[in-house]
Amino acid sequence: MPRNRSRKSSKGSWTEENLKAAVEFVNVGNSGRCAAKKFNIPYSTLRDRLRNGKLSKPKLGRFSVFTSEQEEEIKTRVNFLADVFYGITPIELRRVAYKFAEKLRIKHNFNSQSQLAGQDWLVGFMKRNPSVSLRKPEGTSINRVSAFNREAIKVMFDNLESVMEKHEFPPSNIYNVDESGISTVQDTVKILAPKGKKRVGSVTSWERGKNITVICAMSASGTFIPPMFVFPRKRMTPLLAKNGPLGAIYHCSDNGWSNENLFVIWLQHFVKCSNASKKNQVLLILDNHVSHVSLEAYDLCRQNGITMVSLPPHTSHRTQPLDVSFFAPLKAAFKRKSDSFMKRTNCGQPEMKVVTQITPYDLAGIFNEAYVEVAKIGLAVSGFKNTGIFPFNREIFTDEDFKAADTLNSSGFSPNVVVVDMNAEISPPLNQAQVHNPGTSPVHQNLETSPTVNPALDGLLPIPGPAQKKRNARKKQQSEILTATPRKEALIAKRQKRMENGSKKPSKKPNCRIQLDFERPSSSAGAQKSKKSEKNKEPQNKKVKRKRTRRESSDSNDWGDISETDLVDDTDDDDDIEEFMSSSKVDGLCIICHKEGNTSPMWTCEQCNHSCHSLCSMGRPDDGLCDLCKAIL
Repeated sequence: MPRNRSRKSSKGSWTEENLKAAVEFVNVGNSGRCAAKKFNIPYSTLRDRLRNGKLSKPKLGRFSVFTSEQEEEIKTRVNFLADVFYGITPIELRRVAYKFAEKLRIKHNFNSQSQLAGQDWLVGFMKRNPSVSLRKPEGTSINRVSAFNREAIKVMFDNLESVMEKHEFPPSNIYNVDESGISTVQDTVKILAPKGKKRVGSVTSWERGKNITVICAMSASGTFIPPMFVFPRKRMTPLLAKNGPLGAIYHCSDNGWSNENLFVIWLQHFVKCSNASKKNQVLLILDNHVSHVSLEAYDLCRQNGITMVSLPPHTSHRTQPLDVSFFAPLKAAFKRKSDSFMKRTNCGQPEMKVVTQITPYDLAGIFNEAYVEVAKIGLAVSGFKNTGIFPFNREIFTDEDFKAADTLNSSGFSPNVVVVDMNAEISPPLNQAQVHNPGTSPVHQNLETSPTVNPALDGLLPIPGPAQKKRNARKKQQSEILTATPRKEALIAKRQKRMENGSKKPSKKPNCRIQLDFERPSSSAGAQKSKKSEKNKEPQNKKVKRKRTRRESSDSNDWGDISETDLVDDTDDDDDIEEFMSSSKVDGLCIICHKEGNTSPMWTCEQCNHSCHSLCSMGRPDDGLCDLCKAIL
């Protein structure tokens, strides 16, 4: 059956408004035929409606599988599951519709082999229920779903209200700071390509890129603090700041992430740009990352009149202005600018310019182009307004926003049937007429106020219940005033505990990828001869095993900038190898197995003139050098 079939008859083309007007026209004393002609309603239809008193339009077309009440239950449950982040897909809805009809023993024309309702039924269901639409959801972790609850948000607004009433911050002195990451590998954008082509590609910079942290901050009045870049390297170079944002600062760390020391450096930069002081109090809102909580940061904020308030854990997607309004357009603009950098054309020339890969030296300039384009006053003002921070609005989040957390966290929330086996037997109705009779069908109750619906639907589309709470000794975090006086004692205790743990912790040995074993086997004739020869020489320190880290070769992401962590001092290992070779120089002995050359042909190294079995070294190498000489070179 076509989904958009054109009508061939004019039956039921009148409206309910015209019917009501015609009935009133007849009730005041006019004839029925005159009313039917005036309001364009068939006389027989008007006569029947005057007799039975029904003024609604007739239901045209074929008989539907489910009644309007049953479809209303399905629609309400589908929308409720989407609200609590457990929405269903179209194929799941078709499967549920088939099993729902089977359990209620409703006559249907669904496919019994695939046990699915038809695609036409799904399209018709969505047309009859326009509140249901096909949407692409945004992935949200279950921690964020459960953490965004009434209690956590109430504590956050209580802290904000207390500090705002105490200091009366103007909007120009209310700031939000957060970190975000940018990469040397740009995301692809939509391009124009031949229609019908199966594979459409776009050039990217690297296979795997370098991640750089950018710390941004903005105020409720639309002021932006110049960002701070954190690069994954040991030493800084001025080349990394090429074409970067004006006033930005650049630092580095081992992994490119922010830490306590770098956050203190950013606080000093923030004090300089915001003119924060004890006479000019500033409110700084940030997440509760471990790098934001340190004794140095506490002292610096107290000395410069900065009040820090942390957000509840796992709620920054709704409570942090930067995440709500700024970072998404910034990332989109950075993606466009990175793609343009890779495909930039020469001035006056139509052909494409061949550009090398995006390196960390190019990121500051690309980020600056996106930052200048996005850093607008309206975005900052909108972010603080939509989070309820400024203007202060405790009621910015409604019950609809907390529905998912209430469903997952509340121990008192229990649907009529939590989980029912889909194959369980359900008592059928008395007869088929009872199923389709709206008067005898179960009374519909909205799931938003009460989850009681048809038991068969409860088993097919169960509502997620509260998760089992795990016993965890770790204290649950919440929003806090990080610069409050009682916090200093906790920070001092934290530092002392860290120092104690650091003194007890043994030093870590570097991970070795290649291990060269210089220990000689004890049970061999060659070993005994070598021991006798060693006795005649001067005593030397025994080197049992030496481990050496050799950097693996890589064909990606190497632009000639090698950090110190990738380099090792090989001088000691070279001395040990030479010492071992000189101590084991015995004619006729293999330098690998320390046996004579009777069992296998031997070859001589061109560098050290030592002998080696062909079997031990997997044949003579092309360069004629043994493994020990290669290690020294």
